[in-house]
Amino acid sequence: MDFNKIAQEVVKNIVGKENIAVMEHCATRLRIVAKDNDKVSVEGLKSIQ
Repeated sequence: MDFNKIAQEVVKNIVGKENIAVMEHCATRLRIVAKDNDKVSVEGLKSIQ
């Protein structure tokens, strides 16, 4: 598992770092709040492996 590649894919599907309002994590999840949810590719995020 290439964590750098996964991170790049997440940012790409959120449409860039500029669209991230808040980002936090716990032991098992990364939570991201987007500034503009309409730009986010939910299907793209679901397809990341």
